[in-house]
Amino acid sequence: LEHGWAWLARCLNALPPTRPSAAALMSFLAHAGYRMAAVYGRQFKKVLAHIAQHYLPALEAKASKDADLRAVGTRLMTYVTTQQYSREPEGRTLKRVDESSYTRA
Repeated sequence: LEHGWAWLARCLNALPPTRPSAAALMSFLAHAGYRMAAVYGRQFKKVLAHIAQHYLPALEAKASKDADLRAVGTRLMTYVTTQQYSREPEGRTLKRVDESSYTRA
């Protein structure tokens, strides 16, 4: 998880807000955001605040010409504003019983 924190910091500090970097950021947050919030707590929320206050406006400035960039920016903004990081991602835990338990060949 510490590598995830380092990657997140590098993504926000070293990479310009472009469609590929925003898509990578969104994918990372969708997969690791729940655990990052659980482990890092307030520090992770500060990073999300930085995304909302600095990264997203820079992304939106470029989004007027690129519909795909606008879509990624909207998903990222929705993720932050609706606090989706506080919900366990789908598929994180395995079901104890699945359909194959009831199916007989």
